[in-house]
Amino acid sequence: MRRTNIWWVGPPDARWTFLEKRAWNNWSSCSTVAATVGAQLMAATTTEGKQGRMNVVQGLSHDRGIPAFEIEMMIAKNPKLGRRPNVHDRLLAGEELVRALWKSI
Repeated sequence: MRRTNIWWVGPPDARWTFLEKRAWNNWSSCSTVAATVGAQLMAATTTEGKQGRMNVVQGLSHDRGIPAFEIEMMIAKNPKLGRRPNVHDRLLAGEELVRALWKSI
């Protein structure tokens, strides 16, 4: 499978939209992240009409009111890097993510 997108999905609660967009903007401006899809809100459930069907992001928001985010990172050639990301790039992306989240709160 060839993943060519980087996306960020937040909790299914509009009250966290400001935090999600601010964190995404801070992180996507970093050196290793080539944003292809902007921040989005997740659906409230994985299977509409069936109770209790949620992933971790949905469950934390629903049960605890905690904003969690799901991130997908491309494995194809990264336009900012000019090549496919390697282990060092992923570690740097993690550092940049922590800084972006800290800056966002």
